[in-house]
Amino acid sequence: MAASTAGFEQENVIKNLQENIQLVLQQIKDGESRDVDDADFNKEVYWNKVAAVFKILSIETTKISLAFSKKPFPSSQNTEAMVTELEKSMLTLVSVYYALPLSQGTTLHKHLQETVLQILANLQGFVSSLSECVMSESHSRRLQWTGGIWESVDFTLLKDNKECTLRKLKEVSELVQDALVEMEEAIENEGELDDFMQDSEKSNADVWSEQDKQVALSCTGMVKTMKNLLKKTQESVQKLGETDTREGVAVLDELVDLISGVNIKVDDFVCSIYAPVNYTSVVQNGKALAELTDQLLKFLRDSTLTKADDTKWLDFLSHASTHNLDKLKQVTQSSLGEG
Repeated sequence: MAASTAGFEQENVIKNLQENIQLVLQQIKDGESRDVDDADFNKEVYWNKVAAVFKILSIETTKISLAFSKKPFPSSQNTEAMVTELEKSMLTLVSVYYALPLSQGTTLHKHLQETVLQILANLQGFVSSLSECVMSESHSRRLQWTGGIWESVDFTLLKDNKECTLRKLKEVSELVQDALVEMEEAIENEGELDDFMQDSEKSNADVWSEQDKQVALSCTGMVKTMKNLLKKTQESVQKLGETDTREGVAVLDELVDLISGVNIKVDDFVCSIYAPVNYTSVVQNGKALAELTDQLLKFLRDSTLTKADDTKWLDFLSHASTHNLDKLKQVTQSSLGEG
C-alpha cells in the first residue's frame, strides 16, 4: 500500500511537470516577442549564457534519466527535488529567450524560438516517458527522449540575422533545385505524373503533346532563372549583409519575407505542367513566378546588398525573366487564342 501511495505521489509530481512544460511551450509558441533595451546588449555574453542554460538543462535531464534507469526509483520527495531543479533551468531558458532584443532581427528571433520549442517538446516527451518507467518499467522511450534532449541542446545555434538569412536562402535554393530536377524528370517521362502507371491504363490525356513538351521546356528556363537569382542573392548577403546596424538587420528580415513565397510559387508552377496541361494555369503561375523574380531583383537593386558593379548580373537576370515569360506566352498563345 505504501509503495502504491508513493507511486501515486510520484505520478502527480511528473504530471505537474508535464503541465508546467505545456504552459511554457504554449506561451513561447503563441506569445509575441518582448522588446528589451539593447543599449547594453553584448552578443558574446548573451550567446554564452544561452549555451550555459542549454548545458544545465541537459545535466538536469540526465540526472533524472539515470535516477529512473533502474529500481529502486527515487522517492516522490527526491523526484520533486530533481523536478524543481529542472523547472528552474527551464524558466531560465525562457528568461534568456525573452532577453534577445528585437533589434537583433525577426529572422534570428524565429530561429531561437524554433530551437527553444524543440527543446521543450523533447522535455515533454522525456517527462511522459518517466510515467512509463514508473507504471510499466519500460525504458526504451526514456532513453530515446534523453537522447533527443542531448541532440537539441547540442544543436549549433545561428547567432545573428546574417547567418539565419543565409540558412534560409540555402533551404529555399535546395527546394528550387529539387523542383527543377522534378521538371526535368517530367520532360523525360513525357509529362507522366505516375511512372508506375500501366500502359493499358494510360490515355492521351496522361502524356504530353508536342506543344506541351515545348511549353514545359520553356518553363524550365523560368525556374533556372530563380535558381540563379537565389545563388547570386546568397553571394550578396555573404559579402554585404550587415548585422551591426538596425538598417542592415531590417534589410535581411525584408529579404527573408520576400523569399518565403518562392517555394509556393515554384511548386504551383511545376505542378501545372503535368499532363493534362492547362495552358491558362501554366501562364498564370508563370506570371506569378516572374513577378516574384522581378520583385526580388528590384529589392536587391534598391538595397544595401548590391553595389554598382552588380548591375550587370541584375540586368542579365531581369532580361532572362522577361524573355522566359515571353517565350512561355508565345508557345501557348495558339491554344489560348491570343494574338
